[in-house]
Amino acid sequence: MFTTIFLLSWALFSSLMSIYVLNSYWIILWVILGPIIGVLSMLLVMIIHLSFIKFLPVTNRYKGYLSRSIATFINHFILRVSVKTVNKQYIPKKGPLVIYANHKSKVDPFIILELMNRPSAFTPKSDLYKIPLLRNWFDAIGCMKVNRNSDRETAKAMVKAIKDIKTGFALTVFPEGGIKDRTDESVKQMRAGAFKIALKSGADILPISLNGTPQVKKNAPFRRSKIKVNIHPVIPFETIKDLSTSQIADMVMDVINTGIENGN
Repeated sequence: MFTTIFLLSWALFSSLMSIYVLNSYWIILWVILGPIIGVLSMLLVMIIHLSFIKFLPVTNRYKGYLSRSIATFINHFILRVSVKTVNKQYIPKKGPLVIYANHKSKVDPFIILELMNRPSAFTPKSDLYKIPLLRNWFDAIGCMKVNRNSDRETAKAMVKAIKDIKTGFALTVFPEGGIKDRTDESVKQMRAGAFKIALKSGADILPISLNGTPQVKKNAPFRRSKIKVNIHPVIPFETIKDLSTSQIADMVMDVINTGIENGN
Protein backbone atom coordinates (compact mmCIF):
# COMPACT_ATOMS: atom_id res chain seq x y z
CA MET A 1 0.00 0.00 0.00
CA PHE A 2 2.55 2.61 1.12
CA THR A 3 4.91 1.86 -1.74
CA THR A 4 2.02 2.32 -4.19
CA ILE A 5 1.00 5.61 -2.54
CA PHE A 6 4.57 6.88 -2.72
CA LEU A 7 5.01 6.00 -6.39
CA LEU A 8 1.58 7.27 -7.46
CA SER A 9 2.03 10.58 -5.63
CA TRP A 10 5.45 11.06 -7.19
CA ALA A 11 4.16 10.15 -10.67
CA LEU A 12 1.09 12.41 -10.37
CA PHE A 13 3.18 15.36 -9.17
CA SER A 14 5.71 14.84 -11.97
CA SER A 15 2.94 14.59 -14.57
CA LEU A 16 1.32 17.83 -13.46
CA MET A 17 4.65 19.63 -13.39
CA SER A 18 5.54 18.38 -16.87
CA ILE A 19 2.28 19.81 -18.20
CA TYR A 20 2.48 23.23 -16.61
CA VAL A 21 6.22 23.78 -16.23
CA LEU A 22 8.59 23.74 -19.18
CA ASN A 23 11.54 25.68 -17.79
CA SER A 24 14.54 23.36 -17.34
CA TYR A 25 15.38 24.82 -13.92
CA TRP A 26 11.91 23.98 -12.64
CA ILE A 27 12.24 20.46 -14.03
CA ILE A 28 15.23 19.92 -11.72
CA LEU A 29 13.18 21.24 -8.82
CA TRP A 30 10.26 18.90 -9.41
CA VAL A 31 12.62 15.91 -9.68
CA ILE A 32 13.83 16.82 -6.18
CA LEU A 33 10.39 17.60 -4.81
CA GLY A 34 8.73 14.47 -6.24
CA PRO A 35 10.01 12.03 -3.58
CA ILE A 36 9.21 14.56 -0.84
CA ILE A 37 5.61 14.80 -2.07
CA GLY A 38 5.45 11.00 -2.09
CA VAL A 39 6.67 10.72 1.51
CA LEU A 40 4.30 13.45 2.71
CA SER A 41 1.39 11.62 1.06
CA MET A 42 2.41 8.44 2.86
CA LEU A 43 2.61 10.20 6.21
CA LEU A 44 -0.87 11.65 5.69
CA VAL A 45 -2.31 8.20 4.96
CA MET A 46 -0.48 6.79 7.98
CA ILE A 47 -1.88 9.48 10.29
CA ILE A 48 -5.40 8.79 9.01
CA HIS A 49 -4.98 5.07 9.69
CA LEU A 50 -3.56 5.63 13.17
CA SER A 51 -6.74 7.46 14.12
CA PHE A 52 -8.76 4.24 13.94
CA ILE A 53 -6.51 1.14 13.86
CA LYS A 54 -5.62 1.72 17.52
CA PHE A 55 -9.14 0.55 18.33
CA LEU A 56 -8.70 -2.76 16.47
CA PRO A 57 -7.38 -5.89 18.24
CA VAL A 58 -3.67 -6.60 17.82
CA THR A 59 -4.52 -9.77 15.88
CA ASN A 60 -6.45 -7.83 13.23
CA ARG A 61 -5.05 -8.87 9.85
CA TYR A 62 -5.35 -5.38 8.39
CA LYS A 63 -2.93 -4.17 11.05
CA GLY A 64 -0.50 -6.86 9.95
CA TYR A 65 -0.89 -5.78 6.35
CA LEU A 66 -0.19 -2.13 7.22
CA SER A 67 2.93 -3.06 9.21
CA ARG A 68 4.30 -5.15 6.35
CA SER A 69 3.53 -2.36 3.90
CA ILE A 70 5.37 0.26 5.98
CA ALA A 71 8.33 -2.07 6.59
CA THR A 72 8.57 -2.96 2.89
CA PHE A 73 8.71 0.70 1.88
CA ILE A 74 11.35 1.53 4.51
CA ASN A 75 13.48 -1.48 3.55
CA HIS A 76 13.41 -1.02 -0.21
CA PHE A 77 13.15 2.74 -0.76
CA ILE A 78 14.91 4.27 2.24
CA LEU A 79 17.38 1.63 3.40
CA ARG A 80 17.76 0.05 -0.05
CA VAL A 81 17.68 -3.48 1.27
CA SER A 82 17.25 -6.60 -0.83
CA VAL A 83 15.93 -9.48 1.30
CA LYS A 84 16.31 -13.17 0.45
CA THR A 85 14.23 -15.38 2.74
CA VAL A 86 14.93 -19.09 3.17
CA ASN A 87 12.19 -21.43 4.46
CA LYS A 88 9.44 -18.84 4.79
CA GLN A 89 6.99 -21.75 4.95
CA TYR A 90 8.11 -22.36 8.54
CA ILE A 91 6.26 -19.24 9.74
CA PRO A 92 3.01 -20.41 11.41
CA LYS A 93 -0.07 -18.60 10.15
CA LYS A 94 -1.82 -18.66 13.52
CA GLY A 95 -1.40 -19.40 17.21
CA PRO A 96 0.68 -17.81 19.99
CA LEU A 97 4.18 -17.18 18.68
CA VAL A 98 7.40 -15.53 19.86
CA ILE A 99 10.14 -14.92 17.31
CA TYR A 100 13.72 -14.83 18.59
CA ALA A 101 16.51 -13.52 16.36
CA ASN A 102 20.09 -12.26 16.47
CA HIS A 103 20.33 -8.47 16.67
CA LYS A 104 23.17 -6.61 14.92
CA SER A 105 21.42 -3.63 13.36
CA LYS A 106 18.59 -1.18 14.02
CA VAL A 107 16.92 -2.33 10.79
CA ASP A 108 16.38 -5.88 12.09
CA PRO A 109 12.75 -5.31 13.24
CA PHE A 110 11.76 -3.96 9.82
CA ILE A 111 13.34 -6.95 8.05
CA ILE A 112 11.27 -9.37 10.14
CA LEU A 113 8.08 -7.28 9.86
CA GLU A 114 8.31 -7.44 6.07
CA LEU A 115 8.45 -11.23 5.93
CA MET A 116 5.74 -11.98 8.51
CA ASN A 117 2.50 -13.33 7.04
CA ARG A 118 0.44 -12.38 10.09
CA PRO A 119 -0.03 -9.49 12.56
CA SER A 120 3.16 -9.02 14.55
CA ALA A 121 5.19 -6.46 16.47
CA PHE A 122 8.54 -6.16 18.24
CA THR A 123 10.23 -4.71 21.35
CA PRO A 124 11.50 -1.15 20.72
CA LYS A 125 13.46 0.78 23.32
CA SER A 126 11.66 3.51 25.26
CA ASP A 127 13.81 6.21 23.60
CA LEU A 128 12.03 5.60 20.30
CA TYR A 129 8.70 6.37 21.95
CA LYS A 130 9.76 10.01 22.19
CA ILE A 131 9.05 10.36 18.45
CA PRO A 132 5.29 11.17 18.24
CA LEU A 133 4.20 9.39 15.03
CA LEU A 134 6.47 6.43 15.70
CA ARG A 135 5.14 6.11 19.26
CA ASN A 136 1.56 6.02 17.99
CA TRP A 137 2.41 3.34 15.45
CA PHE A 138 4.19 1.19 18.07
CA ASP A 139 1.19 1.38 20.40
CA ALA A 140 -1.29 0.67 17.62
CA ILE A 141 0.39 -2.55 16.40
CA GLY A 142 1.07 -3.96 19.88
CA CYS A 143 4.78 -3.38 20.44
CA MET A 144 6.27 -4.10 23.87
CA LYS A 145 8.19 -1.07 25.14
CA VAL A 146 11.52 -1.90 26.80
CA ASN A 147 12.65 0.69 29.33
CA ARG A 148 16.14 -0.15 30.53
CA ASN A 149 15.84 2.53 33.22
CA SER A 150 12.67 1.08 34.71
CA ASP A 151 12.28 -2.65 35.30
CA ARG A 152 8.77 -1.99 36.61
CA GLU A 153 7.64 -0.31 33.40
CA THR A 154 9.19 -3.07 31.29
CA ALA A 155 7.50 -5.75 33.42
CA LYS A 156 4.16 -4.00 32.99
CA ALA A 157 4.64 -3.93 29.23
CA MET A 158 5.60 -7.61 29.30
CA VAL A 159 2.38 -8.56 31.08
CA LYS A 160 0.35 -6.88 28.33
CA ALA A 161 2.48 -8.51 25.62
CA ILE A 162 1.92 -11.95 27.15
CA LYS A 163 -1.84 -11.36 27.13
CA ASP A 164 -1.69 -10.34 23.47
CA ILE A 165 0.37 -13.40 22.50
CA LYS A 166 -2.12 -15.70 24.20
CA THR A 167 -4.78 -14.40 21.79
CA GLY A 168 -2.70 -15.59 18.81
CA PHE A 169 -0.40 -12.61 18.33
CA ALA A 170 3.24 -12.84 17.20
CA LEU A 171 6.00 -10.85 18.92
CA THR A 172 9.64 -10.52 17.85
CA VAL A 173 12.20 -10.42 20.67
CA PHE A 174 15.95 -9.83 20.37
CA PRO A 175 17.26 -11.73 23.43
CA GLU A 176 20.84 -10.43 23.26
CA GLY A 177 19.60 -7.32 25.06
CA GLY A 178 20.80 -4.83 22.46
CA ILE A 179 23.35 -4.61 19.68
CA LYS A 180 26.65 -5.98 20.96
CA ASP A 181 29.23 -6.75 18.27
CA ARG A 182 28.40 -5.81 14.66
CA THR A 183 31.51 -7.54 13.29
CA ASP A 184 30.36 -10.99 14.40
CA GLU A 185 26.75 -11.77 13.59
CA SER A 186 26.62 -14.95 15.67
CA VAL A 187 25.06 -14.88 19.14
CA LYS A 188 27.45 -15.21 22.08
CA GLN A 189 25.05 -14.73 24.97
CA MET A 190 21.31 -14.35 25.54
CA ARG A 191 19.33 -12.90 28.40
CA ALA A 192 17.40 -15.82 29.85
CA GLY A 193 14.67 -13.48 31.09
CA ALA A 194 13.64 -12.80 27.50
CA PHE A 195 12.28 -16.34 27.31
CA LYS A 196 9.77 -15.77 30.10
CA ILE A 197 7.57 -14.26 27.42
CA ALA A 198 7.30 -17.56 25.54
CA LEU A 199 6.91 -19.64 28.71
CA LYS A 200 4.23 -17.50 30.34
CA SER A 201 2.22 -17.06 27.13
CA GLY A 202 2.33 -20.74 26.16
CA ALA A 203 3.77 -19.77 22.78
CA ASP A 204 5.70 -21.67 20.19
CA ILE A 205 9.17 -20.29 19.38
CA LEU A 206 10.32 -19.35 15.90
CA PRO A 207 14.13 -18.90 15.66
CA ILE A 208 15.35 -16.59 12.87
CA SER A 209 18.93 -15.95 11.72
CA LEU A 210 19.66 -12.58 10.11
CA ASN A 211 22.68 -12.32 7.83
CA GLY A 212 24.16 -9.09 6.49
CA THR A 213 22.17 -6.46 8.39
CA PRO A 214 25.25 -4.59 9.74
CA GLN A 215 26.17 -3.54 6.21
CA VAL A 216 23.00 -1.43 5.92
CA LYS A 217 24.47 1.24 8.20
CA LYS A 218 27.45 1.58 5.86
CA ASN A 219 25.57 1.36 2.56
CA ALA A 220 22.23 3.16 3.00
CA PRO A 221 20.87 5.06 1.20
CA PHE A 222 23.30 5.13 -1.74
CA ARG A 223 24.27 1.47 -2.02
CA ARG A 224 22.07 -1.60 -1.91
CA SER A 225 22.53 -4.13 0.91
CA LYS A 226 21.81 -7.82 0.44
CA ILE A 227 20.23 -9.47 3.48
CA LYS A 228 19.65 -13.19 3.89
CA VAL A 229 17.11 -14.44 6.42
CA ASN A 230 17.19 -18.08 7.49
CA ILE A 231 13.97 -19.20 9.16
CA HIS A 232 14.17 -22.33 11.29
CA PRO A 233 11.47 -24.85 12.16
CA VAL A 234 9.20 -23.89 15.04
CA ILE A 235 10.10 -25.11 18.51
CA PRO A 236 6.72 -26.17 19.95
CA PHE A 237 5.72 -25.00 23.41
CA GLU A 238 5.43 -28.64 24.47
CA THR A 239 9.19 -28.97 23.94
CA ILE A 240 10.10 -26.06 26.22
CA LYS A 241 7.34 -25.94 28.83
CA ASP A 242 9.30 -27.92 31.43
CA LEU A 243 12.67 -26.26 30.76
CA SER A 244 14.25 -23.35 32.59
CA THR A 245 14.69 -20.04 30.77
CA SER A 246 18.45 -20.63 30.70
CA GLN A 247 17.99 -23.99 29.01
CA ILE A 248 15.64 -22.47 26.45
CA ALA A 249 18.11 -19.66 25.81
CA ASP A 250 20.91 -22.14 25.10
CA MET A 251 18.66 -24.15 22.79
CA VAL A 252 17.51 -21.13 20.78
CA MET A 253 21.01 -19.65 20.61
CA ASP A 254 22.37 -22.88 19.13
CA VAL A 255 19.62 -22.95 16.50
CA ILE A 256 20.07 -19.30 15.50
CA ASN A 257 23.85 -19.72 15.19
CA THR A 258 23.41 -22.61 12.74
CA GLY A 259 21.88 -20.12 10.33
CA ILE A 260 24.57 -17.44 10.69
CA GLU A 261 26.77 -17.68 7.64
CA ASN A 262 29.46 -15.07 8.37
CA GLY A 263 30.05 -15.40 12.10
CA ASN A 264 33.63 -15.40 13.35
